Amino acid sequence: MLIYYSFGFLLFAVFFVGHILKSEEILGAAVLVNGINAIYFFFASYRYPEFTQKTMPVLSAGSKKAAMLSSIDVPSILSRLEKIIATEEGFRDQNITVQSLSTQLEIQNHQLSRILKDYLGYNFRSYINQKRLEEAKRLLTGKTEMSIIDIAYAVGFNSKSSFNAAFSKDTGLTPSNYRKTALPTS
Repeated sequence: MLIYYSFGFLLFAVFFVGHILKSEEILGAAVLVNGINAIYFFFASYRYPEFTQKTMPVLSAGSKKAAMLSSIDVPSILSRLEKIIATEEGFRDQNITVQSLSTQLEIQNHQLSRILKDYLGYNFRSYINQKRLEEAKRLLTGKTEMSIIDIAYAVGFNSKSSFNAAFSKDTGLTPSNYRKTALPTS
């Protein structure tokens, strides 16, 4: 590498002198030597890649996660997320996606997914379903005049079967059995 840099410095001096003297012969020789120097560097980079190629550090999985979230204020995002989901009842939207929610939060999709996973322990769909199920439980015990299908649609599920499956997985009971066990008998 010392040879390459020495030739580079020498070439700079020859080009400078050639321009000052306005000599085509000196400039032509400098161009020829520059080509030879480039060929030397090309072959030297194959023989000694540790001198000519910059290696990228390999990040550990923890470093990648930290780098992904390093530029954002996670507590602020969590607060805004809770506001959108609870106050604006974003979970009720049947068409909510990680893209639409991350756009509202002004972060990228993968950042929202990482925050949900690392800080709340959910993937996106599980997080939304959990919020929907919390509201469904409240409605099942509080609004007894609402049918189960009406509650399913009201909280954002698009079918009774998906509501029943999610509810049973979460509570171990069907929505109707939950309502029966949660309501006091008269």
